[in-house]
Amino acid sequence: MNITYLLLVLRTCCGIRIAAIAFAALASLSAHGQDTAPATIPTVKATAPAPTLDELLKLNAIAMGGSDKLNAIKNITMTGTMSMGGAGMTGALTQQIQLPGKLLLNLDLPGIGKVSTGCDGTVGWSMNPMMGPTLMDDADLDTLKLDTIQSFAPDLRSIYDTVTSNGLQPFEGATAIELVCVRGESTSRKFFDPSTFLQVGQIDRVKSMMGEVESVTVMNEYKPFEGIQVPVKTTIKVMGQSQVVSITAVQFDPILDSVFVLPPEIQTLAAQRSAKQPTAPAAPTTKP
Repeated sequence: MNITYLLLVLRTCCGIRIAAIAFAALASLSAHGQDTAPATIPTVKATAPAPTLDELLKLNAIAMGGSDKLNAIKNITMTGTMSMGGAGMTGALTQQIQLPGKLLLNLDLPGIGKVSTGCDGTVGWSMNPMMGPTLMDDADLDTLKLDTIQSFAPDLRSIYDTVTSNGLQPFEGATAIELVCVRGESTSRKFFDPSTFLQVGQIDRVKSMMGEVESVTVMNEYKPFEGIQVPVKTTIKVMGQSQVVSITAVQFDPILDSVFVLPPEIQTLAAQRSAKQPTAPAAPTTKP
């Protein structure tokens, strides 16, 4: 079981893509073919015509709490639970983010123990009772950093290579405005309520032990915290299984830098990896 990339939702609380990667791996805990409760689909009514890309991004920032408030966010602490219906498990989670790229997430899973994932801005890592300490590769580290900075970004174009609008499209039995966001080789399809302009979902292709799989994320409910709208209930569906992330508290108070210091086991692995990397050849010398 690979739970190296265990993070939670935050376009809402943490990286949706990384959360989906974790759930794709954790789905192996559940028997295939088990029934799961259907996700609650947000009510989205179509409006005509759909706003332009510029208009939508501005309206989304306003709906989230305003560009000034979003730009002022430097630290985020979230607490809540993650439930995996197929596995019959619910774990308590705490996530701390210091923008632009530091993160620590702790999840206590019954029968498994404490799972931790983090990044000090340079090294991405995970520790869990099943696999012990592990380091992220460069691609997954980039994904982690992307997910931390996009959570409250007032304009997605500042973090993706391209963002284009497909106008009104069907999403989970309703109609929403679809944005296609591309960064490198990664593509994320994000969906927005044409009435409230809040994000209501996302579709991604994510890595799992069985290759690439599709994950569908549905933001079921929003609540304001200090004037910022945050999804407090999010359903992630991967490989026929549904997981629900519920957020009960959000704070934007400063977080000590010491929170993100690498654990000793991770420091050892990081030092070993650095020692294995080839050193650049010395610059040639010239005779006087």
